Amino acid sequence: MNVDDLTAELLAAGLSSEDPLEAFIGSIHSGRGDLARRHREINAEITAGPCARDL
Repeated sequence: MNVDDLTAELLAAGLSSEDPLEAFIGSIHSGRGDLARRHREINAEITAGPCARDL
């Protein structure tokens, strides 16, 4: 069986090469618009102290 036949068989069986969780990426809103810029500060607020990486 060659690659083309295997690919066709997998697609016919309903399997794809995509990650099944990919559809959910970005679908949840955290409510924090500054998360990317302030991730270390926000983590410090949540954990009540600096991150180990920041020390």
